[in-house]
Amino acid sequence: MAQQYLSWFQSMRWAPLLGVAFLAACGGGSNDDKRQPVSDREVTPLAANPSTISIRYAVADLHQGVPGNYTRQLAVVDSLTGAVVWQTTLGSGDADYPGWLVSDAYQQPPGAAGLQYQGPQLLYYVRNGQVFQVDIGGSVTPTPQRISSLVNACGLSPGFFATEADGRHDWFVVRTPGPDGDCDQPSDNGQVLVSTGMSTALVGPSAPAGQAVILSRLINALGQTRGLLTLDAGSRRIVVRSTDLTQILHTLPGDVAPDLIVRVVAPLPDQATQWLIQIGTQIHQLNWTGATPVLGPALATLVNASAPLVFNLDNKALYLANGQQILSINTTGAVSTLSTLPAEGGNITGLWLSSTSVLATQAATYSSPAPWSGEVLWSINRSSTARQALVRGQSNLPWAVNDINVFHVENGLVYYTRTADDNTEDIYSIRDNGNSQTLLASGINLVNKVLHPLFNPDSVSQKGLVWCEPAPNRTDCDGGRLVSYDVDTRAKITLGTLPTHGDYFSMARMLNQAWAGAQNPLYVHHWTEVLNGNTSTFHIDTTLWLFNADTPNSLRSVPLVP
Repeated sequence: MAQQYLSWFQSMRWAPLLGVAFLAACGGGSNDDKRQPVSDREVTPLAANPSTISIRYAVADLHQGVPGNYTRQLAVVDSLTGAVVWQTTLGSGDADYPGWLVSDAYQQPPGAAGLQYQGPQLLYYVRNGQVFQVDIGGSVTPTPQRISSLVNACGLSPGFFATEADGRHDWFVVRTPGPDGDCDQPSDNGQVLVSTGMSTALVGPSAPAGQAVILSRLINALGQTRGLLTLDAGSRRIVVRSTDLTQILHTLPGDVAPDLIVRVVAPLPDQATQWLIQIGTQIHQLNWTGATPVLGPALATLVNASAPLVFNLDNKALYLANGQQILSINTTGAVSTLSTLPAEGGNITGLWLSSTSVLATQAATYSSPAPWSGEVLWSINRSSTARQALVRGQSNLPWAVNDINVFHVENGLVYYTRTADDNTEDIYSIRDNGNSQTLLASGINLVNKVLHPLFNPDSVSQKGLVWCEPAPNRTDCDGGRLVSYDVDTRAKITLGTLPTHGDYFSMARMLNQAWAGAQNPLYVHHWTEVLNGNTSTFHIDTTLWLFNADTPNSLRSVPLVP
């Protein structure tokens, strides 16, 4: 089960990009939207759960300036000393322009069930058209090393594919300019695959923008890599290649029409060697328990092939949402429809599991003119398929689309945030049967989740949250308190007070979740309104901080190199 869980966990971390399943990066621009839907499973308490983890180096992306003309500094911080040990300038441009990725390591600890997070290992970034990697695993001093022969790299796509779980064997996509030589025209840009440690005399396979190359890593029952499932750009055949992509090990029958979406959805529940694959509107089962992989007939037909696929699973079933429909797929590949949500609502944006229910958020919908329909949190009983709306979001309000954000499910309790009228957030819990709705905190600004370093095979173990409590007469984080919150004990720890600038707006952010017992990087963005005649622009300045979610008054500033 642990190897299957590793496969599942990686698939949850691998973000679909250009139809490709890549390991989601720890960073890479301003991907810090705290309201982005996340998937989580009900937590099983761990008998032995490490409270600390050693993470020596953290990556910081700091930018100053005005929209469209930010100056960006990429830095590596020693979390033990709080000092910047390496930094470089990524140049000016839009702050959301992806410029770097970090690969994380996981392993199964001896004698323990689950996976142990081992921290970040490698930083990849683009500068002046060239691609670099930096070892940030902690054993050596971070030093940039150029990889691949590319000299015209535009940037990195926001995700990558790990061929192993050690964080040191990756393929990732580098965007290159099209025939017009312009990186800012994505419609004709290309993409090139680059791997860890690639020689500066080599460049990886290329494909037009938007076309998939790597689909998934395929493993055996022991979790060892057997090959990479890829989509051949020329022949449009699905093939299994060696991990260096130089050899074709197997070719699956049939070709794929150019207009069809091809993506690996998830592993079959409790089956490390069987995967579900989307080809166009159909879901197929790929089985590699024997000598060769076998692509089976269609198991299910999707309502909307281009709509996002949202899934979650445990060792009993996989639940797959497409549009308003939720499918249930058991360990043998048998498919049934669990529920179809009301058509007047939007697409399903998130799935979570308790022992008895499937929780689903359905997006808000817009009409012009109003009314708008608010987001809805549904609970569907796994056995009876009975459905009820646990929470309904606000209607006829611009922020209704982000009104409900589920962040944790444990022991039948669903934890979520609601957006208040002043755009702060309130935190609630409610039972998956609709009982015992409780307000846990109000008027806060959620920063991110806190996770345990050890993941149970049947759950993603969440410890708590980090948020800022606004100072009097403010709704942002300027001068506010940084607080961590334990979802089990409901205890709060004051980590420190954020700086007071008195500017237009100030907000604390993290690019990824925090880890319990570790030094975690925190960004504090300050916006200042700059008047120029009858117009105004907003200047942003970012400062860097470290904190330990388990330690009171641990917030400390990181001095930056001029």
